[in-house]
Amino acid sequence: MTASQLLSPQIVGRAENAHKPILDRILAEASCTKEQWVALTLVAAQPDSLPRGAVVQQMVDALKIEDRVADVAVSDLLASKDLRGATSNGTSVELTESGMARYTRIRSAIGEVVGRVYGAIPDEDLVTTARVLTQITDRLNLEFGPGRSTS
Repeated sequence: MTASQLLSPQIVGRAENAHKPILDRILAEASCTKEQWVALTLVAAQPDSLPRGAVVQQMVDALKIEDRVADVAVSDLLASKDLRGATSNGTSVELTESGMARYTRIRSAIGEVVGRVYGAIPDEDLVTTARVLTQITDRLNLEFGPGRSTS
């Protein structure tokens, strides 16, 4: 058996597809789209405000979506008051209290499921899996080009 048969795009895709309904359910319960969730996560990861353009570009790179789709998600979060402009001209954004509460609720729900599912897998296997999937993602991004959508 070759290495590509041991870890193939089909195996990775099946794992992603198994995660998707769980994430979709959690996000639906929080009235949050996947794009909004990624934007919340990116902003929550920063100790300070983040330039709106940087949020949009990171979403484009991570999700392989068009700029306008990412920008709409950020606009929706601003409209829902989960994000606010951190500068007078609105070029940077930050989480509001309600945005942090929403982020924490979703992250907690995801953490509960991941804890149950991943908990029985040895830590060293999870570390290796994370390292390998990160390397694969980085190499695919070099092939595909970060920030380019598939559509």
